[in-house]
Amino acid sequence: MEAGLELTWWVWVVIYAAMLAAGLVQGMFGFGFPIIATPLTVLVTDVKTAIVLNMLPTLTLNLASSSTAIAQNPAGKCEGRESVTMNAER
Repeated sequence: MEAGLELTWWVWVVIYAAMLAAGLVQGMFGFGFPIIATPLTVLVTDVKTAIVLNMLPTLTLNLASSSTAIAQNPAGKCEGRESVTMNAER
């Protein structure tokens, strides 16, 4: 059995900073949280711990993003689709 990984205060600070940076990227571009947060977390922990620590924030952000998209467009209609259809018929 493996020895437990000790997460000291400076490791938590690095993890927090990584998730903050990843959250800013997610907020600006709409994707990228796990792409940024996981490798930065792996710098101070092992891979298994990094994945476990990033699962809940990633799931939360994805659910929040999808619920926001559904709230903004409840019918699921794609804007601009009519113009593509009209151009194809010409």
